[in-house]
Amino acid sequence: MRKIKVLNKNLSNMIAAGEVVERPANVVKELVENSIDSGADNIVIEIRNGGKTYIRVTDNGCGMTKEDARTAFLRHATSKISCEADLFNISTMGFRGEALAAISAVSKVELMTAVSLDYYGTDIIIEGGEEISCKELGLPEGTTIIVRDLFYNTPARMNFLKKDATENANIVSLINKFAIGYPNISFKLISDNKLSLTTDKSLELIETIYSVFGKEISDNLIKAERLEQDVCVTGYVGVPRCSRSNRNFQLFYVNNRIVKSKTLTAAIDRAYHNLLMNGKYAVSILFISLAYDKVDVNVHPTKSEVKFSDEKRIFDAVYYAVKNALECEPQINEKVSRFFENTETAGQTDIKTEPEKPAESFSNLNFTKLNTFDDLNAQNTASEYNKEIPVITSEPYINKKRYQYVSSSLQDSGYFVRETKLDPEELSNKFSFDKADDSFILKPEIPYRYVGEIFKTYIVIESGNSFYLVDKHAAHERILFDKIYDTYKNSEKYSQQLLAGIPVTLSPEEADVARRNKDKLEKLGYEYDTFGDYDVILRTIPYVISPGDTVSAFTEMIEILSENKNLDMTEFENATLKMLSCKAAVKAGFDSSDQELESFIKKLLLEGNVNYCPHGRPIICEYTKESIEKAFKRIL
Repeated sequence: MRKIKVLNKNLSNMIAAGEVVERPANVVKELVENSIDSGADNIVIEIRNGGKTYIRVTDNGCGMTKEDARTAFLRHATSKISCEADLFNISTMGFRGEALAAISAVSKVELMTAVSLDYYGTDIIIEGGEEISCKELGLPEGTTIIVRDLFYNTPARMNFLKKDATENANIVSLINKFAIGYPNISFKLISDNKLSLTTDKSLELIETIYSVFGKEISDNLIKAERLEQDVCVTGYVGVPRCSRSNRNFQLFYVNNRIVKSKTLTAAIDRAYHNLLMNGKYAVSILFISLAYDKVDVNVHPTKSEVKFSDEKRIFDAVYYAVKNALECEPQINEKVSRFFENTETAGQTDIKTEPEKPAESFSNLNFTKLNTFDDLNAQNTASEYNKEIPVITSEPYINKKRYQYVSSSLQDSGYFVRETKLDPEELSNKFSFDKADDSFILKPEIPYRYVGEIFKTYIVIESGNSFYLVDKHAAHERILFDKIYDTYKNSEKYSQQLLAGIPVTLSPEEADVARRNKDKLEKLGYEYDTFGDYDVILRTIPYVISPGDTVSAFTEMIEILSENKNLDMTEFENATLKMLSCKAAVKAGFDSSDQELESFIKKLLLEGNVNYCPHGRPIICEYTKESIEKAFKRIL
């Protein structure tokens, strides 16, 4: 074993730089945080070649004296903490005293700084951790730090850097986060002599968000607030339709520090549960304020992660702040109401309104399918509203979608009839759409005009100076999901018995999954016996499944389990219920009569409470008369 020795100053600083300075964006982060701590309200950042060759940060903060400027480059030199207790009560961005020492160890650094009362400022040049010069200059109050040729003395580290454009994008993203987190500070970012970002300290937070992220995001944000004992949550969250394919637009500030936290992202994900499509993430800009001693910011070399003393309290505070904001999201019915405040609205004189009844929500629409299940009442089977729905007749059952997995013996097994434990009327009330009768008349609670349907998919409604497109499948899927979920959680028996079992042949992998997850599948309504190596016989099926989807729904459940082996029961239940509701919902492209569609709208307006389908797609979209007239150049 070699003799143990103490590393020299230069080598130890370079090792420290490896923890603090991984890429140019880390340098910018440390320098900007120092500028914020100095009390600056105007910070200018200039970079070249993605920050590899040149980084300059200038602020109008308090500056430093000559003595402090020279001491600042020593490792663990800091003005932020002086005793152990201070380490657990940190209110500043920086505190370790490692940044300048680490940066100067792997680059060429020039520091120019001055305080208001000094006649001269200080100009220090340090290369590779060694001071080259220190002189006095006439300088304005504040600090400028220039970092040249990052990693010039550690060329191996250069190999880990990305292309200039990538490193530049990382810095732009970082400054965007600073700009939003500190709207009271003016930021300016210059990249390769081009202005990339500028913000005004006089702007409100939402205006700063607009200048950073643009109109699409800022227009789709709703305010989130919650005060829970000593935890305060404020900020904005995006409506579900404004989701993104990554978490780049999820920003968290804990006591104004930009952080990453699994607790916070988990709270956001839970609040948006069943509102987003798979692979989509909510937009959120949240500020969490709590006592400094309740959060540990000293758990990561770059101070990018934090640890809370009470994770559950923080989770609950963020979850309820976001959840309440989403539930209070302005509904389209509020817009509709405004259109009809004037009783002389053009084109609506033939519709009477009842002023004592508020307008119902167009975006909270309830869409339920005609006869989702087999109509157990023989008198209803002849109804024209059953024309899309397979009804048990004297024909053998064949699943065309996945016929290759259905045992051929099914064709010879005769006919099967589903037997339910629920009363037919009760079943209809739970899941099916009431059949329209001859006395059907649209009620005048909401002044609107049914226009028709386009592409056999979207119902068109006109109201005031707007018209709305309703996706009949998405709306129906949402209402079915809610009803199925409620029944599933509250019913002792979710399945219905088959008089004759349905044999299904599975692949070897599917058969193995079916055997290992029998309890999960039975809880969702499928009870079955296994026989042979790859065959099962279905004995019961979920209430919601129609004959044509029985086998395909069963195999899709198995696919969900196959592709996500670590799914817990709650996640599996939700994934499966989404799938079942999607299968049971009326499909786009189906023929529908005008009377049927008007019946849909009646139900949607009077009973609905839905914004998005379970997969996060919007159910209704609004288009204004003004936008149409602009398109036709009637107005400019």
